This record gives sequence, C-alpha cells and structure tokens, in this order.
Amino acid sequence: MSDENAFPDDARIIVHPFEQRIEGADVTIANASRSSFLSVPPDALELLTLFAHGHPVGEVRTIYQDKYGVTPDLDDFLDTLKGEGFLSLAQSGGEVLSVSIAPEPPARRYHFDNIPVDLARRLVSPVVLAASGGLIAVGLLACAIDPGLLPPPTALVFDHDAVGLFAVLILFSLVTVFAHELAHLVAARAAGVPSRMGVGNRLWILVAETDMTGVWLTSRRQRCLAFLAGPLFDLTSAAVLVLLLFGDRHHWLQLAPALLALTRASLFVVLARLLWQFEFFVPTDLYYVIGALCGCKNLMQDTQTYLVNRLAGFMPRVPRRDQSAIPPREMRVIRWFAIVWLVGRAIAFASLFWITLPVLAGYGLLLARGIGGDAQASQPLFDGPLLPLVALVLQTVGLLAWVRSLSKTRNRTRRTIG
Repeated sequence: MSDENAFPDDARIIVHPFEQRIEGADVTIANASRSSFLSVPPDALELLTLFAHGHPVGEVRTIYQDKYGVTPDLDDFLDTLKGEGFLSLAQSGGEVLSVSIAPEPPARRYHFDNIPVDLARRLVSPVVLAASGGLIAVGLLACAIDPGLLPPPTALVFDHDAVGLFAVLILFSLVTVFAHELAHLVAARAAGVPSRMGVGNRLWILVAETDMTGVWLTSRRQRCLAFLAGPLFDLTSAAVLVLLLFGDRHHWLQLAPALLALTRASLFVVLARLLWQFEFFVPTDLYYVIGALCGCKNLMQDTQTYLVNRLAGFMPRVPRRDQSAIPPREMRVIRWFAIVWLVGRAIAFASLFWITLPVLAGYGLLLARGIGGDAQASQPLFDGPLLPLVALVLQTVGLLAWVRSLSKTRNRTRRTIG
C-alpha cells in the first residue's frame, strides 16, 4: 500500500511505452524491455489511456467514478505499475514530486537473443515437428512389440567399467538437459521472444530452467509449442534410444556390451525426466501447457490463494484474499487443480521425510565418517559409480535452494491486478 498523498490529485503520470495482448476478460501488458508482465482488467487500460493523455490523478478518479459508479483505488494501482516500471510521476506546479522509473535490467548474459528468428522457425517448422512425431510413433510401436526394451532402475547399476560409464552417463544427462532447455529457447525465439537459461528449483529438486516470460504475449499455439518443445526433444531422444535397443535385440545391429549398458541407462534417465513433467503440482513444462490451454497465467498462485481462503473458513486468524475478479471458468480450473496440488504435495512431502532425508542422512554420516578417516565407511561412496555422492550433493543443493525460496515467498507480491 502506498503512503497517503503519494499520488496527490494534481499529480500527472508519465506512462511509459508498453505492449499488450487481450485474452478473454483480461489484458496482459509488458514493459518495453519485456522484463515485467502484468495481467490487468480492461478498465486498467482506460486508466492508463487517461493518464497518458495528461489527465491528473484526481480528474482520472472522477472520470472513472462517473462511468462505473465506484471509486478506483488508484494508489495501489499506480504504486504497483510504478514499481514495475510502467509509469512515473511528472512535474506538478513546477516541482518534481518524485521519479520512480524502474532501473533498466542489466545486460543479460547467456540469453541467446542472437539466435535468428528465421533459423528458429525452421528448427520448429511443421516438417521438423512431423519428422519428430513420426520417430516417436515408431519408438512407441517398438515398445508395444517388445515391452522388455523399457529399462528398470537397475539399468543405472553397471557391472563393469562403472566409474567410466557413470561419468559418461552424467555427461549425457548434462548435454540432454541443455538440449531440452535449448529446445524451449528455440521455440520461444521462433515466436520472437527473448529467452535465457538458468538454474532453479522445484520444491527441493534442483532443475535447469528457461526464462521465456515474454511468451505470454504470443498466441496460445506458440505458447504451447514453446512449453512442449523440451518434452518433445526428450521423447525424440527416447525414441532414438529405443530403436537402438530394438535393433540390438533383433540383431539388426550389434552394440558393444558397454555401449548397450550405457544406452539402457540413458533411456532410463530420459524416461525419468519425462515422468517428472507429469508432476503438475509444481511448475513443470506440462503444468505451463495446462495453464496456457486454460488461459490461467497464475494458476499455481491462484490455487494457493484459493486453498488459503478455504483454510480461513476454519481458522479466522488466517487472512483472506479477494478472488472475485477471477472469471468463473478459471475458478473451476483452480478448484480442480487444488486437488492435484494437495495430493501431489502430500506425496512429495511423504517421500521427502520417509525416503529422501533418511537416505541423505545415512550417506551424509558415511561421508563424515570417511572424512574422519574411516575407509570402510567411505567405500560405498567412492568405490563404484559414485552415484550416492552425486545424488547427495545435488539433493543437498536443492534442499538449500528450496529453503532459500521459502523466505523469498513471504515477500513476493502478486503480479496480477484485479
């Protein structure tokens, strides 16, 4: 909430250039650098237009009240837009009231904006997508003919050359994760959207992620393609690996024992990555597809607010948040998604406390004893594929990132004005 008299009646507002896209009952606006996006009701555009034409705050308030019969809360509205860099205060009476232009975002590194849009469009053209789909269909047919092609978790256990094969498997995982994110990035660039890669977390799971927020200004088809590009790459990779195994099993080609073991392990890694996408209770690629198809840009946040409001019905001290501006169709989606969110979180936390943390504690104790000089204790970590040690490091980093994100969540403001 802005301070009293922060926007006096005689204040004039400078509206900075912005882009917009109308979707259903809301409008998505983006600042000139596409570093900030807001979902606003259509009447917010009327307010911005009045300010852009030079009407002072008090006059805009009166015009809005005469038209709609209610007094707008311009302080909150202007304070939010000011903080996101959409506007600033102009001079009034020869004195500068304040200047509150959000600083330009620093030059982004590793953002891949230099990928030509024409090249990106060729890489996600209908021909390429059809070829990928055909390859996936053939891979599914091979699995239907020979279900034994699908590897069990024991495929990650190598009988021979364990250290070398596991090192190659880690390299394969890193390369394919990069390619997965690059697929998102290329599809976004095909829609003219700047994107960049980064590392984040989903709960306590460390993940690679692509920032392509600008995709919300594109068409629904372009959005879905950008969100599905990564899983589509994984499906294509899995199909290639399945066909290699199919050819070996049916003696069409002969894979060396080490290469065969590595192919099976790689297929398991890719399939596990695909399975992760179906955990809709966190922001996975398929979660974003659901949001795009349903027209819900803030599905996760709105669902959590809905659940808090339900909790407030039993605990009066819990503050409620107004969701009356959300259209009924979106509210139906939110109610359905709330069930998915609750079930998914329950399963995730059960696995965290009953499986993940006890296992990490066990291996952490072995590592501590090994550092203390107990060679027998460190043998399970350093002898063999080093899988426990790698998992220990990654999971610990993920847990720390999750705890850090919890503190940030308390100060995070809703990015939807309603």
